Parts: sequence; C-alpha cells; structure tokens
Amino acid sequence: MNKRPLALITGGSSGLGLQFAKNLAQAGYSILIIARDTKKLGAAVEAIKATGSLDVIGFTADISDYESFKPVIHHLKTHRLTLDFLIINAGIAYVSTLQESDINKLREVLNINLLGSMLSTKVFLDHMTRNKKAKILFISSAAGLVGLAGYTAYGASKAGLINFASALRRELLGHIAVYVACPGDIDTPQYASELTQMPDWMKTNSARSAAKPVEVIAARILKKCRQKKFEIYTNNDIFFLLSVLPRFLPRKLFHWIADHLLPRP
Repeated sequence: MNKRPLALITGGSSGLGLQFAKNLAQAGYSILIIARDTKKLGAAVEAIKATGSLDVIGFTADISDYESFKPVIHHLKTHRLTLDFLIINAGIAYVSTLQESDINKLREVLNINLLGSMLSTKVFLDHMTRNKKAKILFISSAAGLVGLAGYTAYGASKAGLINFASALRRELLGHIAVYVACPGDIDTPQYASELTQMPDWMKTNSARSAAKPVEVIAARILKKCRQKKFEIYTNNDIFFLLSVLPRFLPRKLFHWIADHLLPRP
C-alpha cells in the first residue's frame, strides 16, 4: 500500500460495509476490510478493485474474538501503517420477541454488535493516526433510538453502541473525531435476512417505510462525517421522528404515540 489515507472497515464484505469501501476507494483511500466469511471476503476485494483501486486487502476475522485480529495487527505493524478512518460496521440482526428468543442467539447478538464493536475499537485505536483528520465511525441503527418490539436484543445492542460512541467521543475529543450513524431500513443482504425472520404483525405495519438503497445511505453517512455531525440520521422515517419527539413531549405522551405507531404482537 502507498501513502494514501488508510481506511479499515469491519463487516466489509457485503451491504453497507462494502459500499463504504467502494466509496472510500474511489475517494483515494487504501482499504482494509474485515469479515468472517472468507468466500464473501474474496469477492468483496475484487468488487472494490473493480472501482479502480488496487490498494485493497481483506482479512478474515471475527470481531468478538481478539485472537482473530492478530494477522491484521501484524500487517499494520510490519508495514508501519496507521489508520485514518476506522469504520465499525460489523453486526448481525436478530428478529424475535424476548419470550421466543434463543438464549445463544441473544448472547451472539450482544457479543458481536456491542462487545465486538468495543473490542475492535480498542484493538485498532492504538494504530490510528493521531491528528484531527482521523475519524471513527460506528454504525448503530434506528432500532437503537427507540425500543422496537421484536428487536429486543438487537435494539439493546445498538443503543449500547450509541452510548459507547458518545463516551468515546469525549475521551478522544481534540485528537480523533467520532461519529455514530443510526440508519433505518437499508436494502442489504442483512435486511433481506431480517424479512425472513419477521412475523406477520411486523411485516404488515404501515408505519415502516421502504428500505433505502445502500448506495444512497452510504453516501449520506460519509457526507455527514465530512460535515462533522456526531449523530448521523439518514432515513427521515418514523424511527427518526420517534427519536426526536422525547425532546419535546412529556414521556407519557411520547410512549402513547409510540405504542400506537409501532408494530407489536
């Protein structure tokens, strides 16, 4: 890799992570992507190279397992590389009410979405460029802004990520910029998987808007990072509205509105 700015993206083999990698490659970044699926990772590297950038390397790693980061850390140390942009994007969705949830799946969601995000941030923070141009972007979710029935574990993990990003922002203030994005539904493989898990009472609710194209959402998020907006909202949908209402309404009224707008069993 040359001296171009360097971005590392977790969960970079598909969906939003892959689109971030493509956009940043076109913007002149060298790219490192991390994903669990080796086959998808290889295809993603080729897709990023097809944008015209040859400075792309993929690493197989599980963000909830520190040991799996060692090849990435070795690469950074060996080549004396520092990260200019760290995107913590890896995560999994799980649609289920708490009563119907699988215990192991609950643990997996929290281990990857929250603990894994914290762990990977800690690991790569030591390898970041220390100037005001360096930045960390966390991909949370609109489900982290308001409690959604059926997203008990997922929403909790994403709400925790927002709070983690807020605390880290204050710890790094003046040294590394920190952002957190809370997109709504995006047309990605993960959302397609969510649809297969959704019960009818979630699918038929009219308050939920159509999923947005991944290209549109990725571009919006990166633009708002350039505008130095800490909390990034992209979809302007019912979830965004409900995240804003508590600032202006009494809590009892807010919950009454949310109970009548959001799907529930």
